[in-house]
Amino acid sequence: MSPRGAAAALAAAALLFVLAVVDGLYGGRPAVPPALLRAAEPDRIDLNREPWWRIALLPAIGPARARRIVAHREEEGLFRTLDDLADVPGIPRDLPGKIAGQAAIVRRDACEP
Repeated sequence: MSPRGAAAALAAAALLFVLAVVDGLYGGRPAVPPALLRAAEPDRIDLNREPWWRIALLPAIGPARARRIVAHREEEGLFRTLDDLADVPGIPRDLPGKIAGQAAIVRRDACEP
């Protein structure tokens, strides 16, 4: 990862940390979620497993869209492909192409014998 990319990831993680603390204070959620501490990891983000604050690190997502993605996943079930994101209200159709290199869809049933 380039120094500029690392700085951007660190800045995004710091912003999300602040958002999580404020959300915990005023939204009834945990103040500092443990997963936030690993939010700047450079690996791909699994949209079927990660919490909203991790998904929010992806380009063009942010906290509001990340929460919609998680809510849709909890109500409708796991995503099969990145293109399934188009079914989430407020997600533009071109978003899967923008996040394809940084996001993953891991199907739990595909791992079972």
